[in-house]
Amino acid sequence: MSNLDLALLANHPELLPVLREMFECGWPEYYGARGRGNAEEDLLEYSNHNTLPIGVVAMQDGSALGIAVLKAGLVAAWYSLSTGVVELAQH
Repeated sequence: MSNLDLALLANHPELLPVLREMFECGWPEYYGARGRGNAEEDLLEYSNHNTLPIGVVAMQDGSALGIAVLKAGLVAAWYSLSTGVVELAQH
């Protein structure tokens, strides 16, 4: 049986390369070669322990499955590698 864990992105910097690739593949028009976004910069911005924005990574057996980000003015953003689904909820 495999383990499913949630953890702060700040505690798992080794996952940044795979999450960067996830962002670039999931949103190529924004994070791709011609996009205006920078996935690595955004992920580093989410790598906080006690302040917003803060990223929470879902992992299975140590491999990243997706990330949720809590931001001021934005409740959650979730990208799932397995389904390719992005959900946004604003308050």
